[in-house]
Amino acid sequence: MDGLLNFLAFDDNDADVASLVIQLWLRRKSPLQVWLKEKRRTLQRILRNTRIGMLNFIQQTLPRYPDIQFFENFRMSRTTFQDILTEFGESVDVRHRGEHNEVPFSLKFLVTIWWLGNQETFRQIADRFGTTRGNAHHIVKTTLIVIGERAVDYIKWPTGAEMEEVVSKHTFPNTIGMIDTTDILIKQPLRHLAAYTNRKSTTSVKIQGVCDSRKCFLDISAGWPGSMHDARIYGMSSLSGAINEKLAGTNFYMLGDSAYPLSARLMKPYRNGGFLNQAQINYNHQHSQQRSTIECTFALLKGKWRKLKYLDVTNLSIIPHILVAACVLHNYVVDVEGDEWYDDDFDNNSDDEFQFNANESDEDEEDGATALRNRIAASL
Repeated sequence: MDGLLNFLAFDDNDADVASLVIQLWLRRKSPLQVWLKEKRRTLQRILRNTRIGMLNFIQQTLPRYPDIQFFENFRMSRTTFQDILTEFGESVDVRHRGEHNEVPFSLKFLVTIWWLGNQETFRQIADRFGTTRGNAHHIVKTTLIVIGERAVDYIKWPTGAEMEEVVSKHTFPNTIGMIDTTDILIKQPLRHLAAYTNRKSTTSVKIQGVCDSRKCFLDISAGWPGSMHDARIYGMSSLSGAINEKLAGTNFYMLGDSAYPLSARLMKPYRNGGFLNQAQINYNHQHSQQRSTIECTFALLKGKWRKLKYLDVTNLSIIPHILVAACVLHNYVVDVEGDEWYDDDFDNNSDDEFQFNANESDEDEEDGATALRNRIAASL
């Protein structure tokens, strides 16, 4: 510092002033700091424009939607939409901190539902709602994660008297629910391609679900690679280890297809080699009729949230969050509105029902399960 003062030829009386000038010069903002400040200002301007663009869509466009058009695009009625906003709004707003907190949850939820219920790209979403692709992606991602965190409140295994009520609504005796998996087609991943390539040579992830007669999910396990066998998914899921505890003190069981191992808690059909007796044929028929509910449930899930027909997602870690959030919203809407709803491209055909011979489980059957199945068949 003294050398610099001498170089600048300041008098002794001006030394304090010179020292202050030099300190201010040394503390000047670097080009990086200036750039960050400008980026921050730009982001704030974008967020303000985002809010304005979304408000314009809500205030000017949405009110002109007839009820059926609102239903087709948001996959639920206006009343249900408002109920969900009331149900989720407060808890979600608390978690959405940071730069995007300027956008209210009602607008975030609107963007997320539109993305999930349609097959539009983020570029199209951004254009529709007057924002950027990055903002739209961030809003959808964070909102889906937070909705998925409410799964414990909406995807619940029945207990006590609830189990009796669930079982009473099934036509197959002592059935607590129907179990199956379905494939969700995804963009070809950059890594572990073989693991995600299913038996149809397409890339997918699998979601295992157990549903009741209302087509509501009682349990889900999402994000398994498409090449995994249904029985292996079940064996590795938390449900496999907890099913005996969940059904303790009852004679209830789930219904699954031939891909699953036979056990006292999971009844599957007889393998049809052409030598079944009439009781076994009747058992298979009634079993298939009841078990088809889970196939209809998956078809309903994909038909309502059409983004699940193909997920153009590069980050595989976000896919389970998408699937869980979709199932949470599915249960909420079905519980309020039922499973009767209009969809212009609803498809009730499930590819999974044709897996009996291809995916026949080779695992050992649980002791006593065969005798139990024979008793059930004889009683029908």
